[in-house]
Amino acid sequence: NSGATRRSYSAQGICGPPGDLAVAGSDSKENIDAPVSSKYPHYRPNTDLCLFVGEPSAVKAEIARRCKIADENGKKVGVIDFDGNIDKAAHSFFSELRRLDSSDLDLIFAAGVPEIGMGVAVMDRMKKAAAGNITFV
Repeated sequence: NSGATRRSYSAQGICGPPGDLAVAGSDSKENIDAPVSSKYPHYRPNTDLCLFVGEPSAVKAEIARRCKIADENGKKVGVIDFDGNIDKAAHSFFSELRRLDSSDLDLIFAAGVPEIGMGVAVMDRMKKAAAGNITFV
């Protein structure tokens, strides 16, 4: 272990702090060592980024649910979703992330892409940007 801490999911069900992982729709919380986010500061936005990974329709539903919770808690949220289009995500993820990061937002939610072909590299960057704040749905 290179200094990564283990934490349980929190933050009112909206988006846990970096390093937290949760399984949506489950009472069980996994405590998994998060990637050492300080190793990749150039990937991370200043705004908390929550990455959602899983079957696309389930991811969309979970993001919509979390947006509603955020709104009820007075939080402003931006969403990045390329509808599973790996090429578009590879080309536009960081520009979209920087655009949203420069907005007056409290949270950014991002939908992952399939981890096939170039999607493996895209998801690697998305995970680094999320600093381990990943929800599997």
